[in-house]
Amino acid sequence: MKRISSILKFLLQFFPLTVFLKVAFHSGAPQAGDWLNAFMWAGAAAILQLVLLLFFTRGEPLNRLVVSINVYFILGGIAVLTNQIGFLEILNKLKESGIFLCMLVVGIVTTFASKAGFVGIVDFSRQGDIRHYSLVLIMLTAVGLVLSFWFRGHILLSSCPLIVIGLTNQFFKRQLQRSQSGSLP
Repeated sequence: MKRISSILKFLLQFFPLTVFLKVAFHSGAPQAGDWLNAFMWAGAAAILQLVLLLFFTRGEPLNRLVVSINVYFILGGIAVLTNQIGFLEILNKLKESGIFLCMLVVGIVTTFASKAGFVGIVDFSRQGDIRHYSLVLIMLTAVGLVLSFWFRGHILLSSCPLIVIGLTNQFFKRQLQRSQSGSLP
């Protein structure tokens, strides 16, 4: 049962992004209306995903990168529903960089306001390492923000920093989990 829960949790991470891309590219090259619809549908999917993840994780910290992407979609969906033209123009100018900006904010908040930090793992004996790894992830995210802004509009190039941040986060989690299991008698 735990294995099935892990697989569902992993697949669920991509649900809002899949909805966003499916709606945006449904008719071929997206027009302005397609992006607006995509934000509304992906925002709803992100809210649903967060509720389901809270149910499946049962007190474990949520993946901060997934939370960041969900915040981006939720903000975009709210902006569409409330007709916040100025905010939607900012999202349009930022393009993929908006996700990195949300990631940076989530990273800073979770690093300084939660025991799990930006890394997203709780180990009371390793709080210094969690803080250190979280600060490294914040720096990587800031670099990713600059790179994604530089390459905005080029989805593949501007998204590459996300892969680096995700892999680095997984590496840090494994390091912390190894030290956790190694400290058991």
